[in-house]
Amino acid sequence: QSVSGEQAQVGAGNLTGVNPTFCFTFNDKVYVLAGSIVYFSGVGSPTVFNAPESAGYLNGFVQLTNHYSTPEDLVSIASFQGRLIFFSRQTAQIWTCPADPAQWQLNQIFDFIGTRSRLSVKSVGDLEVMFLDETGVRSFRVRDNTLNAYAEDLGSPIDEIVQANLAASSDGVKNAAVAIVEPASKRYWLFL
Repeated sequence: QSVSGEQAQVGAGNLTGVNPTFCFTFNDKVYVLAGSIVYFSGVGSPTVFNAPESAGYLNGFVQLTNHYSTPEDLVSIASFQGRLIFFSRQTAQIWTCPADPAQWQLNQIFDFIGTRSRLSVKSVGDLEVMFLDETGVRSFRVRDNTLNAYAEDLGSPIDEIVQANLAASSDGVKNAAVAIVEPASKRYWLFL
């Protein structure tokens, strides 16, 4: 392949000290987590981040720790009912994220539930998100009458096994836990 000399900047513009830890695409935008900030690209412009001169100003960033508790680094993102759930180790926040960042709206906050294992977070359809919490496999599901989310302890049959494994594992192993949703049966498979 020939070298063209063309350069394209992907990321949050000329910011220093940004260490991206997770990338997610949703509704024709790219979301990148770094610390407690979520950066997002322009609509249909995956390489345009933090560029106010770009058409529509529909890219930028949101500081999520302004909304609750002690600042924690964001770990993962999942889609849920057309919204996004942002996970940190001890907190999950559900946001409505339209293209215009000025219209973002915080819908729900869950304290003392989250994940350190970014690749364990998986959407199962549009009405459930499963993940590895410090206490075992958990999920957010839709409450029938309000459509709000609630946390479900669906991993209780294997909690003792998972908790023992987590207790015996290093931080690196816990952080590296990964899951998939098996396509034929739609079952959540976790590797720890």
